[in-house]
Amino acid sequence: MNIIFNDQELFENLKNNALFSIEFGSKLYGINNEFSDTDLLYIIADQDNSLVWDNHQLQFKEKDIDHIFVSLKTFIRNLLTGDSTVNYEIITTEEFKKSELFSIFENTSFFNNYNLNKSYLGLAKRDIENAIEELTKNNKINYKKISHAYRGLVTAKLNLQHTYSNDFKQDLQSLDIIKKIKNQQISIDVEFLKKIHIEIEAERQKLNQLFQNKKIDRVMDLKKMNELEKRYADFIKNKNYEIAKNNNKKYSHLYFEVLEFGLKY
Repeated sequence: MNIIFNDQELFENLKNNALFSIEFGSKLYGINNEFSDTDLLYIIADQDNSLVWDNHQLQFKEKDIDHIFVSLKTFIRNLLTGDSTVNYEIITTEEFKKSELFSIFENTSFFNNYNLNKSYLGLAKRDIENAIEELTKNNKINYKKISHAYRGLVTAKLNLQHTYSNDFKQDLQSLDIIKKIKNQQISIDVEFLKKIHIEIEAERQKLNQLFQNKKIDRVMDLKKMNELEKRYADFIKNKNYEIAKNNNKKYSHLYFEVLEFGLKY
């Protein structure tokens, strides 16, 4: 969940001092259309000398644009735990690979873990089951949920084959299906959705078997984790990181408010 804030001065400060920013969502996968939302993610420097544990992202709404801010540590943590699958998609973009931050994430295969793929398939299962229920009970086709479910399925499948890229160049046929679902250019009935559900369950079984046979890490093995920590430690010594951190306004009060009053939806 995101913490929504409306402090314009804080928003401008965090945006201007971000370590990296990118538009995500449908545009990231090349399936956007004129009705697509605009979502921007900003990775910002970590807060020092604060008791806050920032496991939530910050969100600022501006007209038709959602601005999402996440600290570097939280970005990494959510990537390892599978709490934010979009982080994996971001680190595999060409845009991210050209950034200074990529020095931390250079071995992107390190993050292709059990938690990540469990999240992709869990979300896909939830969305396709909701779509089946909506179609069965209300005769309504939720194209958005169905496209999300199918994209999650395909992403996990390619991950387990170690052939994923966010342009789906290894499976252009599936990309075409995702686009057709999103743009309502494909015939959809309950049987079509049930077939997707069966595929999701098959990939979940495959993932669990890989984990049981120790062919995939839950998070990351110790050697890789030590390398990741070293890369992170080296990066935060970077002059540009220090400048961004020192220029950031404090935002810990937003987290303390959530601890006291809970998240606002």
